[in-house]
Amino acid sequence: MHQMDLTEGVIWKKLILYAGPVVLSSLLQSAYSITDLIVAGWFIGKDGISAINNASIIMNMLTQLAIGLTVGGNVLVGQYFGSGDHENRRKSAGNMLTVGLIAGLLFAAGILLLGRPLLILLQSPTLEEATAYLSICGVGLLFIFVYNSLSAILRGVGNSRIPLYCIIASVSLNVVLDILFVAGFHMGVAGAALATVIGQAISCLTALVFSLRHRADLGLLPRYLRPEAEMVKRTLKLGFPVALRGNHTEIAFHIFFRAVAFFLGNDRHRLSLEKGQAADDRRVVPETAISMKFQETVKKEGQEICASRPFRRPGQSDMIPGLQFFCGGAAGEDGGEGVAEG
Repeated sequence: MHQMDLTEGVIWKKLILYAGPVVLSSLLQSAYSITDLIVAGWFIGKDGISAINNASIIMNMLTQLAIGLTVGGNVLVGQYFGSGDHENRRKSAGNMLTVGLIAGLLFAAGILLLGRPLLILLQSPTLEEATAYLSICGVGLLFIFVYNSLSAILRGVGNSRIPLYCIIASVSLNVVLDILFVAGFHMGVAGAALATVIGQAISCLTALVFSLRHRADLGLLPRYLRPEAEMVKRTLKLGFPVALRGNHTEIAFHIFFRAVAFFLGNDRHRLSLEKGQAADDRRVVPETAISMKFQETVKKEGQEICASRPFRRPGQSDMIPGLQFFCGGAAGEDGGEGVAEG
């Protein structure tokens, strides 16, 4: 299995090789809902756009929660990898996968039970369509949490290419199935949601199959999957603040758009605002994911710290703002954001 040790060799070359697939993966993850919106706009109409947009508010927040929480596990895996403590690396990886699996099941069940009340709270104008879309996409939360856990494990040992390959396969399939289910079978928003979930399942299963081929090295044996309170606590302590940070922008934009829609009132303005919010949501998701992944990349300093090579850290850290500025600009940002502390 390909691994990348950032404690050896020319750091800037390795950092670019590592960060490139991470950024592309983050951008491609936003393609699920973008595809749904485009297909809905062509073949379903304004009600389809409205339903997908309202349901996606909830799904985007939970997706960012999954990404944020797994950053905590990625930090631990990277630190133990750098220090050569492979036993604890495997324990932290196994515990993160268990946490991801449990969280995915709980949130999927929560959406099935509470999805409709949440959409009523959001005052969704197309409640039935939005509920159908959210209920189906909610099942995919299991795949989202497990996939992000597996990708964090792989990135923790420097392998950022396999998660990218999984996302490419998933997004490609999602585009084909969206057109088939919505345009071909006339399944409406339910077809768009089903295509998304199947695509997410493919990315999850592909990553799982690869990881199980290296289960002993990655920490996916039963003894490593058994939760340990201290390891779980450390993972959540590192990941939870990142997850909250990922959602505050989503909440702020939603409040703003709802306030403007309330004052404008009519359906034509409401639809225009929802299109604007949908476009902005599609921008915020990859930006947030990229920012999180660059925080994750900075955490590779943990490899340096634990490998007792602190003199390498300044050169590595100084590169991050420039790379984040460039990639953030490509996603629509107007500049880099401060990176989180290690």
